[in-house]
Amino acid sequence: MNFFSSDKGMHMNSLKTMFSEAVGRRLFVLAILAGMGTAIGFGQPAAPTQLYATVLNDTSIQLNWRDNSSDEANFFIDARTSPLGIWGQAGSALQNATSTIINGRAPNGQYAYRVYARNFETGFSDYSNTVTAKQTNGTFTVASASPRPTQTRGVIVGDLRDNGVQRIVVTAANSDSLYVFARSGASFVSEVGIKVGTSNDITVVAIGDVDNDGQTEFLISSVAAGMLYVYGWNGSTYIQERSQAIAAGYGVAIVDLDGDGANELVIANAGVQVFRYRSSSGLFQSVYQSTAFNSFYLQVAVGDPDGDGKPEVCVMGSGGAQIVGHNGTSFVVEATIADFPAMVAGGAFLDFNGDGKDELVTAVYNVAATIFP
Repeated sequence: MNFFSSDKGMHMNSLKTMFSEAVGRRLFVLAILAGMGTAIGFGQPAAPTQLYATVLNDTSIQLNWRDNSSDEANFFIDARTSPLGIWGQAGSALQNATSTIINGRAPNGQYAYRVYARNFETGFSDYSNTVTAKQTNGTFTVASASPRPTQTRGVIVGDLRDNGVQRIVVTAANSDSLYVFARSGASFVSEVGIKVGTSNDITVVAIGDVDNDGQTEFLISSVAAGMLYVYGWNGSTYIQERSQAIAAGYGVAIVDLDGDGANELVIANAGVQVFRYRSSSGLFQSVYQSTAFNSFYLQVAVGDPDGDGKPEVCVMGSGGAQIVGHNGTSFVVEATIADFPAMVAGGAFLDFNGDGKDELVTAVYNVAATIFP
């Protein structure tokens, strides 16, 4: 199919321009299409919404949208390769469709897409939202790491030195050691190995500016010892900046939950526990603890599930979950999920359907992932 030939442009462009721009496509008009006497009636189909794109490989992409009309004949997909480029038809879909796959994309090419519906009698709908996606090369190169820790428990990636370079922190539970890896050519090389405690139970759990000093730290939790360790870069090496007896478990997040410009430390234990760092004492102070309805929480995720533009945290455990946010005055439990999968191994927020509200995706031991709207 010719990318720059559009059924919409070729067959209806003049009528659409006249009717949509002159009378807003809301008045009853009568016209003759191709000498067939087709009537153009009152009102066009409802526009599709919530368009989002999923890159399948280096030359194919899948588009999904919400079908809001009940009288469309089909859908058309437009695409263009630059913000000021000319839109052209890239594909079409049948009546009641909510997705399509577009092939023949240029590897590493970036495209913008929009969708609209057509009704043979009433014309075209308005356009959906526009999404932009870049075709990846569809492959990953496996890089080696040296040394290679055994019995790793916890991996996190971030700009540990605040210099624009991403590094990897790995903890090895059997040796109570943390390793920092940096890219070197085609492999990752350990910059440092540090002994942390003696519990044989450490896990790297979070990265961020936990003490609000403008520098990035990473956090190591020891469940057995009930300790939380804070590490940072001092300009020449990684040092343990502080430690504190906090039963942090495996679920920890660093987030500005109350919107005051300073990060809080959020921990999943018997509920949601929120800490603030006090520079006067050099300690984290508990400022909120939610009422528990589950014996122990294992994971924590940060996102915006209600689409209000403010972050919430969700703590997840065996058979239950809590979502906690800030209402402008205090921390509150905004929602609970009682029918939660047992043995949850992880979770994350992501806006899968493009509606502006994050969905919660969970990974469960030996079970496929589950999405909670």
